[in-house]
Amino acid sequence: MKIPSVGMPGAVQQYQRVRSRAETPSVGMETDRTEISDVAKSFGVVLKVAQQEEPDRAAKLEKLAASINDGTYHVEGKKVAERMLIGISKD
Repeated sequence: MKIPSVGMPGAVQQYQRVRSRAETPSVGMETDRTEISDVAKSFGVVLKVAQQEEPDRAAKLEKLAASINDGTYHVEGKKVAERMLIGISKD
């Protein structure tokens, strides 16, 4: 049985030509650049400020957690209801 050639020598030569082109740096070609707009930069500044904790925030949270654990934390039902109604009216 005779198996015909599938053109492998040609494929190898083509591969070698493509590879040699890829390895050779092209003269005068520009490199890719990325620019960040001023708006995007301002978002970055705002995000950093938002992520910074208030100096007293940790102390406030500890005090709140302690009062909840002690059972001394009290919430007025009227204020909760008012906030719930405000939230519903916005939707």
